[in-house]
Amino acid sequence: MSRSLFPQPPSAAPAFEQDVPVIFAHCDPAGIVFYPRLVEMINNVVEAWFDRLGCSFARMHGELAMGVPTVTLQVEFVKACRLGEVLQMRLHVQELAANRVSLRVQALCQGELRWQAAVTLVCVQLKPLQSTRWPPDLWQALQGAAQPLI
Repeated sequence: MSRSLFPQPPSAAPAFEQDVPVIFAHCDPAGIVFYPRLVEMINNVVEAWFDRLGCSFARMHGELAMGVPTVTLQVEFVKACRLGEVLQMRLHVQELAANRVSLRVQALCQGELRWQAAVTLVCVQLKPLQSTRWPPDLWQALQGAAQPLI
């Protein structure tokens, strides 16, 4: 009997959703998504979410000289994803603090859970590389995304 890392469903609507078609580049020779590509999908959804919040990775790493490295990542693989499917990616804010955010990212296909991940990102300045508080405009946007939790 397997135990889920995520026993409780998210209580609030997703902060962000994005459809991701499974393409040939994601797959192994059997046509199943190769698990490292799933981790890339997590990062791509997080990047798109930050862009929606008004802080693209280009702005973040350039003008703001900051980043959001992953400090923890847990993934539960529920069912294989196959070439040609479309995954509905859902990002939920689980916890927000002054210098970090914990997220839950889920991938569904036609309403069926395929995999889910818990990821914690920390806000860092790039030089010197160290943890820092969210910039005020991004902090405000993050608080809006986490509103059901506050």
